[in-house]
Amino acid sequence: MLEFAGEAHISQNTVFLAVSLLCGITFPNSYLPAPAQWLAELLPVTPAMDVLRDALGQGRPFSDLLPRLVTCLALSAGCLLLGLRLLPAAERRAVERGF
Repeated sequence: MLEFAGEAHISQNTVFLAVSLLCGITFPNSYLPAPAQWLAELLPVTPAMDVLRDALGQGRPFSDLLPRLVTCLALSAGCLLLGLRLLPAAERRAVERGF
């Protein structure tokens, strides 16, 4: 966000809207076309929403939720590592562009 948009709030709102639509926060992602569903599965919010719905709405036991929880944790760790790798270069470019 630092690199591509001078103002982070615009891109943050856009990303939040896309995540809300793709990951099943606004409506179940099964309503989406197949390519959008595949994209949603790459985001950690999708399995987190599945776990939340299954635990609270259907009362499923923890053992049934464990595979989706592991998927959520793995995707989250991947996003974290990618962000840690890319952030220093993005910050450096943002500072250079700002002066």
